[in-house]
Amino acid sequence: MTQYLPSFFSLDPNALVSFFPFVFKGKPLEKELAVCGISSRTAGSMRFRWNEKNENRKIVFERAGIDFKNVVPLELIHSKNVYIIEEKKDVFQKQGDGLLTATHSLVPSVTVADCMPIYLYDTENRVKGMLHSGWKGTGICAEAVRIMCEHYNSKPENICAVIGPHIGSCCYNVDKERADYFRLEFSPVAVSESVENGKTVYYVSLLNANLFLLKQCGILPENVTYCTNCTCCSPFLGSHRRETAGLPDNMPPEERSKCFTPMVAFVI
Repeated sequence: MTQYLPSFFSLDPNALVSFFPFVFKGKPLEKELAVCGISSRTAGSMRFRWNEKNENRKIVFERAGIDFKNVVPLELIHSKNVYIIEEKKDVFQKQGDGLLTATHSLVPSVTVADCMPIYLYDTENRVKGMLHSGWKGTGICAEAVRIMCEHYNSKPENICAVIGPHIGSCCYNVDKERADYFRLEFSPVAVSESVENGKTVYYVSLLNANLFLLKQCGILPENVTYCTNCTCCSPFLGSHRRETAGLPDNMPPEERSKCFTPMVAFVI
């Protein structure tokens, strides 16, 4: 990883919605082309289900100056499913974890709360993408880049990638089985170990795993930037792990899913 050195940034803890640029050849991309965004915990729950109505989503987007009718949501399933959309109706009632579009007016969006939002932009063909990458879906960035190259004739050297706020390796301790999986699939740099109270504890770096994948895809380091804020460490960000800590283990998953603050990540 020492040879692959993208730039990095941090978020304003006081912002209701944070905006940040893609980086191309080491410089911020013009905001007229594409801009990344994410809501904060202060904005409230951005939870999305096709069978639910969350008025807060419309309120927050409109307060951020974004026309809500252009926002394209997706019900997430922790997969590597990526959809190409040219109209909002293209993904109606569908489930998956990634959206790609060349329609400038559309605003692809996903929700996150420890999982990683990954933003993509092809500077040549003006294709933008929004991905939700949890541990199960790690690898979706490679799938999205593959689709961009096949469907839009994108070239990896023209693609920018932004890795948004997610749970950092400082807080993401896992069991040995998951650690071994990440080490095998996404290189040893994705896992670190320490001895705590006489026991080996494993920590996964979703950042290192995805930087490894982006490098494998041919995405240049000068076109990559990442957020340094750990969602679990940062009270102003939504975090499944932090906000559900202490809840009963036998709580039904659907009830548990209402006890944390999903944030919405999007590209305009």
